[in-house]
Amino acid sequence: VDVDIEEALAGSNGESFGEIIIRDLRSDELLAIVPVTVIDDKPATTLARQIFTVGPQGSARMHVNAPLGVKALKVKFRGLSGPFNMLNFSSFDSHRARTQQIAFTDEMFIPVERAGHHQVGLVMPGGAGAEARVEVEVEGVSFDLPQSVISSASNSASVTVNYTGASTTYAKLSMNPVGERVGQMVTTDNGVVKPLEIEMTIMQGGTYTASIRPTASADTRLFYTNCTHKTMDAAGVETFRSGATFTKSGQAAEKVTFRCIPFDHGMNSGHSESWAMEVTRSRGSAETRDVIFMPNSNRSTSFSKKTPGTYEIRLAPMNGSQSISLGTIDVF
Repeated sequence: VDVDIEEALAGSNGESFGEIIIRDLRSDELLAIVPVTVIDDKPATTLARQIFTVGPQGSARMHVNAPLGVKALKVKFRGLSGPFNMLNFSSFDSHRARTQQIAFTDEMFIPVERAGHHQVGLVMPGGAGAEARVEVEVEGVSFDLPQSVISSASNSASVTVNYTGASTTYAKLSMNPVGERVGQMVTTDNGVVKPLEIEMTIMQGGTYTASIRPTASADTRLFYTNCTHKTMDAAGVETFRSGATFTKSGQAAEKVTFRCIPFDHGMNSGHSESWAMEVTRSRGSAETRDVIFMPNSNRSTSFSKKTPGTYEIRLAPMNGSQSISLGTIDVF
């Protein structure tokens, strides 16, 4: 069966629905109806631009094909009319697993872990009262760290980033001290998805963060992590909070229980891997620099002198809060 893709997509917003009707040649009896969806998955090697019109309880999406070598999708929004600040953004990877769902923002970077078909979309809740029109731009980009070690003897730390992209990118580059591990545990029930917990008494001030990962190479493309933490002060008062991060500022000791569980986006939540959980304490605050990446260029950025340790390099859009990790650099 051949489908005229150009005709099917004519006048559409990059997506068209139809059906193939199969009948018996002799009796004209209806044998089957095959639903067909034709999409225009624009290549992420160039800048793709589209205008979304989204009404209350409605949605709109763009299909993008991220080839090998693309490390992230740079997404920019420009509100044209209507209550666009009420919109929510969602993105889906090549396995149709949702990777982000956040409130409307100006721009963001979406990590691309696997090449293939991706989706970016906007959703409006009910009660907005009017349609919103938004211009959406999507471009595939790549940021690479050519270095892995920096000498602590230098008066400054210079970080070089190799940028591959068709347009100029304005961003915030940061060096984040990787925290020391202060708690850890490993599950022993392979194949059982259940919460992982670490309970600890925290005496020292700082920021503590919990995280989990499989103990061996595993197919986790449909998994996402949900973490909470519970605190108990000296008076025995318990407080529950969402999120994996706890910040201690007072002098009194606090008992904190971190709890994380992996969830499955798909229909089958079973897996055969055990999981490791750790809690780290930050060694200090991040240092950030405003940077401009010209198309297909290398950019070196100077930071202040660093003490020995491991630092995560992160990048955030100039007008957005969502950051992506570029990797780590060791300071010797």
